[in-house]
Amino acid sequence: MSASKWQSYYQKGFLPWDTCRPASQLVSYISSCCSGQALPSSSAHDDLATRMNDLERSAPLVLPPEIDSESIGAFKPHTCQVCAPLKPAAGAAVLEIGCGTGASSIWLAALGYRVTAIDIVREAVDKAAAAAAAQDLPADNPRFLQH
Repeated sequence: MSASKWQSYYQKGFLPWDTCRPASQLVSYISSCCSGQALPSSSAHDDLATRMNDLERSAPLVLPPEIDSESIGAFKPHTCQVCAPLKPAAGAAVLEIGCGTGASSIWLAALGYRVTAIDIVREAVDKAAAAAAAQDLPADNPRFLQH
């Protein structure tokens, strides 16, 4: 879709994809754990990767948001010895492409990730930056760019 088409959606306020919450798939990925498993064996990572791939293939394209602004702080990154290689390390740099109004980027920055977020629409980037500023996050994290 062209940049002008996306721009027209923002100008009209037609943003049905914008829930003002981080993507439920992202929250689930960052905060979930395969706990209950024994310490990793040589095949534990392969087994977990297979399960995650199976879930990804069977998931609907859009999942309903599972959190709201009141409960967002309750979700924290969780990694065990099996999950750690499959998730970004604390403080890691994260790039979000197509950030829209920035809900996922803001959530990741609040968890301590260093986030650069890009969107094709200037209005989306401006709204994202304003939302981040309202959350008392550092001025440079998340960093929103139009491209």
